[in-house]
Amino acid sequence: MTTRSLQGAWQHERTGLRRFWMGAALVTLAELLQPALAISQSQGDLYSPQGQSDPFAVGGAQRWYDHHTTEFKQNSSHCLPLLQEAKAFQDKGLALFEEAKPPGNSRRQSELVKQGNEQIKRRGEKLKAFTNCVNQANRHVGEKGIAREQPTPPGQSDPGNVATMLEVVDRCLRNGSQLQYYVTPPMAPYVGTVSYDGTGIRYDPAYLSRQTPYARTFLLARQFASYVLSERQRLYGIDPGDAQLVRDSDVIVGFITRCFRDMNALQKERRDPREQFADYLIRYEGVGASQQAWERTEEDFGLGWGLYGAGLPRSITME
Repeated sequence: MTTRSLQGAWQHERTGLRRFWMGAALVTLAELLQPALAISQSQGDLYSPQGQSDPFAVGGAQRWYDHHTTEFKQNSSHCLPLLQEAKAFQDKGLALFEEAKPPGNSRRQSELVKQGNEQIKRRGEKLKAFTNCVNQANRHVGEKGIAREQPTPPGQSDPGNVATMLEVVDRCLRNGSQLQYYVTPPMAPYVGTVSYDGTGIRYDPAYLSRQTPYARTFLLARQFASYVLSERQRLYGIDPGDAQLVRDSDVIVGFITRCFRDMNALQKERRDPREQFADYLIRYEGVGASQQAWERTEEDFGLGWGLYGAGLPRSITME
C-alpha cells in the first residue's frame, strides 16, 4: 500500500462508515483521528499524560463517567480497570497506525493497519464492557434506572401509568433500535408538562394522565428523541440543522410508537396512528397546516414506524 493509497483510504473512511466510540465493530482510521466531544472537561484525565485531555474514545468514555454524580461513580468504581484495559489497546492501535504512515513497504503498511484495527476492535469490546458494567452497577440505585424513582408522591395514584410508559420507551431504545450509544437518561417528576432539559427527562404525571394514550406516547417519545439526538451531537459532532433534527425526531417517535404497539403498551384504535400523529403535530407543536402535518407523518413518522424490527436509520445510529 503506497502512501497515496493509504491517504486515500483514510479520506474514504472519513466520508464513509462511522462507528460509535463504545462499539465493538471495526473502527475506521478516521474515527481515531476525530476528537471526541465532551460535555465538560475534567480536571485532567486519569488516562492522559501530563493532565492533557484524551481526544479519542477512551477519553470520551471517561468524561461521560466523570459527568455523573459522586454516588454513581462510587457504585461503579470497580468498572474502571476495564477503562484502563481499553486505554492500553487504544494506545497500541494508535502507535501501529503512526508506524504505518511513513512511505515504505506497502505490504508492511497494510499489516500494521490490520494490526491497529484489531487493537481498536478490542478497545471497543472493553469500552462496551465498561459501559455495561457501569450501567448495571447503577441500574438499581436510582440515578439512571426507573425502578427506584417515584413518578408521583407516595400515596398518590398514577392514572396515566407514566412510570410504566417511561420503562417501555427506555426498553424500546435499548433493545432493537441499534443505538449502541444510548444510555438510559436520568428521569424525574416535576410540575409542568414533559421536557428534556439537557440533563434528563422531566415529566408531570398529572399532566400526562390528562392526555390521550397516543398523545402521552408522542409527548414522551419526543423528549426521548431530543435526548438521543443531543447525545448524537455530543458524541459525533453531528449538527444537521433544525429542519433535519425535526425529521430525525419524527422518525424516532414513529419507531417508539410502533414499539409501544408491539409490546401491547398502546392499544390498537380504529384511527390510523399516522392520523393521530398528524393531529398531535397540529395541536401540541403548532404545525399550521394539516397538509404539512400529514407530509411529515407520511415521510418521517411512517419511516420510523416501518423500521421497527430492523433498527433506526444509520444516520441516527451512526453505525
